[in-house]
Amino acid sequence: MKHLIWLILITSMCLNACQPSVQEEPTVQETPGQSEEEDSDEVPAVTETPTVEEAYAVVIGAYYTAFAEQWDSAELMDAGLNYLAAECYGDNPLENLGYAMTDLDGDGTEELLIGMRGEDEFYEKLILDLYTLDEAGVHSLVFDSSERNRYYYAGENRVANLGAGAFNESFETAVKLEDGEMIDMTYTTDSADYVQMELIPFEEWVK
Repeated sequence: MKHLIWLILITSMCLNACQPSVQEEPTVQETPGQSEEEDSDEVPAVTETPTVEEAYAVVIGAYYTAFAEQWDSAELMDAGLNYLAAECYGDNPLENLGYAMTDLDGDGTEELLIGMRGEDEFYEKLILDLYTLDEAGVHSLVFDSSERNRYYYAGENRVANLGAGAFNESFETAVKLEDGEMIDMTYTTDSADYVQMELIPFEEWVK
């Protein structure tokens, strides 16, 4: 009987020794913040600078809507547009008012001008707004005309600036765009020298 028990124990031990051992796979540690996306070969999207037309489209489009609907001075001011435009409507605002994109300071970037096209005793050749672009293609307002501070194109990239200050003191000078700012040229230009800029009528603007 004892021999039988020892035989069973020996047989059991042999069977256990012959069984293959199970090895656990090593755990791979990930660097914190590392993901499958970082291992991909995807190229990050590049943000393109808008074209001049795209950069100014918001301004031109806003004026187009205002002129088509003939907004009054208060509505123009609420929208951040020049309120004097309402005085220049005439019979056809989209024809009498226009815009131009031209490089006034010779830096290779075109500025946007909004102005009067039609003949008017008080506002003929008036420039309402001048916008420029920064390096990212974002537009900003350089100047805007008002009743007491008006701008007229005087040729050769010069702008005549005239109006009235405190105590009804009038002023008149010529200015020029330089590095995004209007620089006083310390001389005046005669009103006979004002030039009607070639402005595209707003009725020709394509949305």
